Amino acid sequence: MQSQFPLTHAAKNWLLTLIIAALGCALLCGFAETYRRNQGHTPSVRDDLDLWALERARVDAAGDQAIAILGTSRVLYGLDPTVLAVALPGKVPVMLAVNGAYPLAALADLAADPRFTGTAFVDIDARGLARYYRDMQAPQVHHFAQGFAGFGTGPSAALQRRLLSQWQIKMVIADSDFGLIASLTRKFFAAPAPQPRHATLAPNRAGFLDFQTPGINIAAMADNFAAGVHSDYIGHPPPPISQWLADLQDVAHDLAAIRARGGKVVFFCSPTSGAHLAADEQGYPRKIYWDRFASEIAVANGAKAIYAADVPALAAVLLPDSSHIDRRDRAAFSNAVAQLLR
Repeated sequence: MQSQFPLTHAAKNWLLTLIIAALGCALLCGFAETYRRNQGHTPSVRDDLDLWALERARVDAAGDQAIAILGTSRVLYGLDPTVLAVALPGKVPVMLAVNGAYPLAALADLAADPRFTGTAFVDIDARGLARYYRDMQAPQVHHFAQGFAGFGTGPSAALQRRLLSQWQIKMVIADSDFGLIASLTRKFFAAPAPQPRHATLAPNRAGFLDFQTPGINIAAMADNFAAGVHSDYIGHPPPPISQWLADLQDVAHDLAAIRARGGKVVFFCSPTSGAHLAADEQGYPRKIYWDRFASEIAVANGAKAIYAADVPALAAVLLPDSSHIDRRDRAAFSNAVAQLLR
């Protein structure tokens, strides 16, 4: 039976052209992907405000079963929500930590949200509790509050972000560093090609660090962390303990608000080692700062405060760069944290 809409000769030529073009693009992409992988590159999702907003929406959807993981890179790359979900049946761990940004703005956001009745797991140290760093995650909170992730204005953006995440986690060439503009810019300025990264992020924003990645200088990383802490003390000197505690009254109000709805908060100070630990202790001695916060702010308002060095399973974890764990220790670290949350 003949079609009622037979293709014209011109249409067939266009169709053939499109097929050839598609095959050419596929072959080119395949060649580029193989080339990059042979160089040691691996796929990873690129974090952004949209991705954070997607995960933040999951916290509200999970109700009292949600475990909102707040913090910085130590838990972003150290805690595995999948391992936590298996170890804590029925719970919904959600990764909201942000690389390089302390999380008090996100905690305040949860406190102000009547839908949040779950558990906030807050990875933070004494330095991060200082007022200097209170708004570091404000951009993420603001982006979510504008209605992203389906709450009024952003369903199409949410779908686009989900599709982009799947593309990025499957293909190295999805990384913008390998795009045409970035490649031409490097060539024009004679800049070096990107080196394989030791950090990988999944679509659920959980990541890991591979310290066996060729070419990375672990000793230099450790030195940079310690130097960064000392440098930060110059621009943001540790405040007197009386001022530091007074500034934390906002946090006390956040804890009271969450507790009033039946929610829970667990503060967790991740381990550090070497020169990094020495710098932390020099600027914010534990007995003067963290211990006072634990008793006078956290526990006094119904929260828990855990210092990782006090937990044998966590104190023994290896920190190659003095601050983060390797991907091979991630499951054990996550199970140890799950035991604490139990």
